Amino acid sequence: MKEEKDHKEKILKMGKVVKKEEEKIKKISKEDFNIIGVIGRGSFGKVYLVQMKNNLKYYAMKVLRKKMILERNQILHTKSKIE
Repeated sequence: MKEEKDHKEKILKMGKVVKKEEEKIKKISKEDFNIIGVIGRGSFGKVYLVQMKNNLKYYAMKVLRKKMILERNQILHTKSKIE
């Protein structure tokens, strides 16, 4: 009986930890960055040098034109680059 109660308490604690971690996760959007400039161009879009607003770190952001990808039927090719 005590073991079962301890097990239930552990599960509840783990659930609380997971919930806190999920609250920390925020979806990142283009608005979270300042665009510094273009560092590359391709058939389907551009690659930008960006700086994240909250930590001031620099990243490369690839922006694809969805319409072009669909028109040229390159969906699988594009997905393989993302993964």
